[in-house]
Amino acid sequence: MDPLTAAGLASSIIAFVDFTSKVLSRCQKLYRSASGATTENLELEHLATTIRQLAEETRSTKEDEILESLSSQCISMLNELIALLNSVKVKSDRRGWASIHQALKSVWKQSDVDNLQQRLNRIQAQLYNRLLDRLIEENERLEVNRTQELQVLRDEITSALHKISSDVQQEGQKIKVWSALYTGSQKGRAYSTEQLLLSSLLFRLIDHRTQKHLPGSSHKTTKSDQVLPPVNLVNWLRRDNGLYWISGKPGSGKSTFMEFLAGHEETKQHLKVWSGGNKLVMASFYFWSAAKNPLQKSQTGLLRSILYQILRQCPEFIRVAFPGQWSQSISGVTDLVETPFSSPELLEAFDKIPSALATYKIRFCFFIDGLDEYEGRPTDIIQVAEYLKSSQYQNLSTFGKSNPWKLSNYDLTREDIQFYVEDRPGEHECFRELQASDDDCPDFANTIVGAARGVFLWVSLVVNSLVDGLTNADTISSLQERLQEFPRSLNEYFQKALTTIEERYRPQMARALAVTLEAYEILPVMCYWFLDQEAPDYALKLEAHPLDIETIKSRTKTMRTRLNAYCKGLLEVEYCGDPEDIKMSLFALLFSNCVGFLHRTVRDFLWTPGMQALLRTWLPQDYNLDLDICKAVVGLIKNSISISLGSKRSNPVERLMTRLEGDAACETSQFALLDDLARAVHEDESMYDPVTVSANFRAWMRPEKLNRDITILAGSVQAGLARYTEHTLKKRPHLLPEQPQLLLSRALMPEERHERDGVGIPDTLMLQILLRDGADPNMLPARSAWTSFLQCLENIQRSSEEFKQITNSYYQAALTLLEYGADPGVQYADPKTAVMLLQEIFSPAQYSCLQRAIENRQLKNGNGAFHKVNQKDTRKQEAKHKETEKLRVVRSIFGY
Repeated sequence: MDPLTAAGLASSIIAFVDFTSKVLSRCQKLYRSASGATTENLELEHLATTIRQLAEETRSTKEDEILESLSSQCISMLNELIALLNSVKVKSDRRGWASIHQALKSVWKQSDVDNLQQRLNRIQAQLYNRLLDRLIEENERLEVNRTQELQVLRDEITSALHKISSDVQQEGQKIKVWSALYTGSQKGRAYSTEQLLLSSLLFRLIDHRTQKHLPGSSHKTTKSDQVLPPVNLVNWLRRDNGLYWISGKPGSGKSTFMEFLAGHEETKQHLKVWSGGNKLVMASFYFWSAAKNPLQKSQTGLLRSILYQILRQCPEFIRVAFPGQWSQSISGVTDLVETPFSSPELLEAFDKIPSALATYKIRFCFFIDGLDEYEGRPTDIIQVAEYLKSSQYQNLSTFGKSNPWKLSNYDLTREDIQFYVEDRPGEHECFRELQASDDDCPDFANTIVGAARGVFLWVSLVVNSLVDGLTNADTISSLQERLQEFPRSLNEYFQKALTTIEERYRPQMARALAVTLEAYEILPVMCYWFLDQEAPDYALKLEAHPLDIETIKSRTKTMRTRLNAYCKGLLEVEYCGDPEDIKMSLFALLFSNCVGFLHRTVRDFLWTPGMQALLRTWLPQDYNLDLDICKAVVGLIKNSISISLGSKRSNPVERLMTRLEGDAACETSQFALLDDLARAVHEDESMYDPVTVSANFRAWMRPEKLNRDITILAGSVQAGLARYTEHTLKKRPHLLPEQPQLLLSRALMPEERHERDGVGIPDTLMLQILLRDGADPNMLPARSAWTSFLQCLENIQRSSEEFKQITNSYYQAALTLLEYGADPGVQYADPKTAVMLLQEIFSPAQYSCLQRAIENRQLKNGNGAFHKVNQKDTRKQEAKHKETEKLRVVRSIFGY
């Protein structure tokens, strides 16, 4: 059930209960109405019919079992109640005796009506509780600092509902109760608006860059318990505003230090001294050049992430940062549509926040890592840095890390490297025995530190080699040879690791490295287990059933060993899930043990032309990497049936589906793989539970579960797999009429991987396929794909400087929609029509072409065809609008 409909149902029931009591107390007035019923009685019947229509409409959506059950109960009770209302109507040609008779008949049925009213009161309370639950669930998903306020709101609503159900009789008391309920609903709408605006900032993978700690970073690396040794850093944390930079060579431990610093309690304690009793807000962002999502390495991604972290900690700033969207939503003038923000709009939001700092005493500290991995013009990121340290943000400090800039990480870690090199081999019994037996034992520590040049990764690899030698009981001369032969740079080490691998392992190594390089996101180790299967059609033959915990553990252990054997430590298996789930639940074992590179420098090295050519020589000539990944993903999904996924922010199965959809070249030979996955999804109800409509663009469609039969089709539309979509619709044409608006919406607003700097690009080819096969862009109820497209189009062009660079994509989408019957006269926002918006946005030449498309369609359908359709739709919309306005005070509950 979509939120607006759910709230409409709830508010109609609330009004219905109130009117019921009026009818029961005024049955003597029946004769005053020409139709035999009082005005209140007619209003009650009208509301009852409205509830029944809403309940019938929502009963087909099975997203929420509680709301579905309540809807069914409503239908049953309303049938009874309308029958009662009909029984007390008085015909217009009867005299007073008839009305008295009918009134007595009404009194005789008092117990029946009372029973219905009690049942309605219970449903009303359950609806409020469910809507509050959904608000709290969204608050937890977004990690918004509103938990206490929402609990207070629940208490207020519960108290008001209790007073209503306790049959408050005095008019003054009733006004207070309803006033409290209305105040609660207004608070709920405000909180819901906050959540929707935060969701517009949130993007999938916003915090996905898992910082890979350097080998040995878990080992104690300092002689003392002091975790922030540099005096100037501590002084900066405690006293200074402005920027603090740290730089160093690749592999020197900058990112490890940054992540450690941002999350350590001692950092917070020093910053609290600086904040001087004011509220401290910390935020961080990690640029990641290897990411496939452009938002993880762009200015827009940085701004969205930092703003999201600020506003979820200080939700009171949301209305300050986005005053236009806030006022529109709170006033109920328009529905707030989740549209990605552009860089200029985000900078404008940043610009507004300082205006509130006079009222709210807050200090900010930002940690920004990987500035050298930013993809874009250097002036853009410098602009942000200069802006953040401007006078407007006087209470802000920014800690930045990059490779070539300012403070050297070597100064920070030299003593730690010295201590690590001395301490770790010293823990080994063989090394202590060698030192005791040979007075001429060389000073390995100083030799390593001198050659390290601050690169902690190289140091850890050298020390690992020495420890291996000690384990093998090497002599001192053998250890010296190890040290002398060890490559002097990281690239030399990587080169040696690859070229000295046994020939029999080279195909497996090349495949594992290629998959890890190309994966849209890091893949669970179980995917690599499937990659190692020898049968080419293993994924098709695999039965869909869940794995037990012992099998998962065994396969994970096997793959750790294999990867270490044929990748020489360049790939590592590391836990990358929720820290709260680190106890290794079935979910965590299956999805959170992921495979990644030892360090980003390994990835950089493998992308060099020479290494790419070498990997290709070790792979079969007909090797299809996309198909290989798809098979592994299908195998994993088949083995994850019935595993509870919980309320994860970014569902692993959905992410893996994204990889499957996005990377499949979808040649005809691959259709069988996707068809097989569709069958698996269809056969087990739990399989499609996680594959839900993306929350990133909820306003485009009802947030209901996908029909099991349409899950994979919707995924292929989202991914732009045109040939597979055509294949599926030809094979199963009945799928399109089931949820055409959802499919059209996915073509009009693909996911982030199809975005250009945060702004989605419509898939015109996919749109043509769906419209050609019969999808109707004007289909109601709720918001049609056409009106949703218009609303989003207006929001994007109004807020995005980059819109002019992608205008043609939206023009082509609008042209295609009009050619296939989109209504040019539809009023998507009061008082704007589609034609008015199109003329405002597009160039005269483009608008002229759009007009011709409208005229051609009208001629094809017959003159006036659009006008007649539009009139009919407009009457429906006006009726619905009047009903919405009539109950808007109550329907504003929770902003839905």
